[in-house]
Amino acid sequence: MRRPNKPLPSVEKIKELLDYDPVTGYLIWKETRRFRKKGKHAGCVNNLGYRVICMAGNSTYKAHRLVWKLMTGENPEGTIGHINGN
Repeated sequence: MRRPNKPLPSVEKIKELLDYDPVTGYLIWKETRRFRKKGKHAGCVNNLGYRVICMAGNSTYKAHRLVWKLMTGENPEGTIGHINGN
């Protein structure tokens, strides 16, 4: 059984920390902090192949869910389907 997805940070918080490039699909850090470098791709790819980003009090979020919230302003419900099926 799958765990329910945790609530995402607010759109304002995401925009404070990250820029989104819709051409590449990457989230980019806006400023340098400890292990984060301004202008670099945010997060890393986990063992399941998802890009995950640590932010908002050391919580980890899947990048595609953060992008969904940025684009729609709402938390995604359930699984996000991709147009190409991948």
